[in-house]
Amino acid sequence: MTQGRAGHMTPGQNSIARAIDAIEEERANLAARLATVEQLLVTMREAFHLPAPATKSRSKATTPRRAKDDPADGPAYESKHGLAIQTALQPGPMTLKALAAAIGASPYKTNKHVAALVSAGAVVRTGATSTSRIALARAPKEAP
Repeated sequence: MTQGRAGHMTPGQNSIARAIDAIEEERANLAARLATVEQLLVTMREAFHLPAPATKSRSKATTPRRAKDDPADGPAYESKHGLAIQTALQPGPMTLKALAAAIGASPYKTNKHVAALVSAGAVVRTGATSTSRIALARAPKEAP
């Protein structure tokens, strides 16, 4: 806060400082009242054996995350996108862009799923970045 001559506050600054002090005092009063209300609620719940209320929503910070290798995810080649990629590759090798268009996903998402399939050994990737092709690791079995 700036001060006027000789270290004194101007009349405008003085009234603002008083207003800030009053607001801070009200905040302290409200905090004390809130603590009292919270204690009363806890006492009433304990007296009547009532459960604590459920929270309305969970924030991202408190939502548990699944591990990347969670068994619920299953192997990459059994996932929805993994199966779609393998089905699209049945006719033959494709570029990433063509494969993404064939399964109706973004190239970024398709690339992540292809990487998982490559590490699982279900598909192979050949060529440099601009000439990269993705193909099934083993030829599909023909029907008898």
